[in-house]
Amino acid sequence: MDGKRSNVYSQPANTGMGSHEFTLIHHAIEYLKKKRGPVSVEDLESYMSTGKGSGQLMFVPYMKDLKFINYDEANSILEYIPAYNIRNGPALLAYLHAQPGFTGISVKDLKDGWPDCIPELEKMSERGEILMLCSKKDSVPRIVWENRYGPLGGVDKEYVNIWHDVKLPTVAELPAMLQAAGLKPTSIDPASIKKESITVAEHKRKKPRRGKITNTHIRGMLKDIKMS
Repeated sequence: MDGKRSNVYSQPANTGMGSHEFTLIHHAIEYLKKKRGPVSVEDLESYMSTGKGSGQLMFVPYMKDLKFINYDEANSILEYIPAYNIRNGPALLAYLHAQPGFTGISVKDLKDGWPDCIPELEKMSERGEILMLCSKKDSVPRIVWENRYGPLGGVDKEYVNIWHDVKLPTVAELPAMLQAAGLKPTSIDPASIKKESITVAEHKRKKPRRGKITNTHIRGMLKDIKMS
């Protein structure tokens, strides 16, 4: 046996299902969503037109392992579990009221268990029960919150009076006030504003440094050599 290690490649699990079976399971899940409650395997077989007995063999072994499917094997009942167990307006208000802080809920997740929620959401918004964030393009609701603070658009009279008591400067007063605050009014020509002159300190010219003579004991000898 040589020293070369043989590579072992893992293979995908053989589920025994093809694309056709996955398509049928998708339709079965959509049917469970619409029913909004427990559905017997017999009813599901009838809807899928698979024939009595064949539906359980085809769907149940795979659907019962899905996290969003509740399977009661004793009674042969399947039920779709949505992201939120909310199927009407009162349940939505109860859920939002129980959330800490001002937490909303995505309409996309809400439609998982309440597919036709949009008309009711619009009515709840008109009654002031919820606040809705809608898309700009088609005004489709995206997120909803509980309206805890009353109707929108209302301001207490006290704050209205404070607002009106604030005196605004006139157009003639604005340039002087802006200049006093160190700002440049747009109505004044920038060229007319005097620029502060910047004084530059003159540097003193440094004198050349002379070297210091250290061999003073031979100064006389050098002088005699030069004279000779």
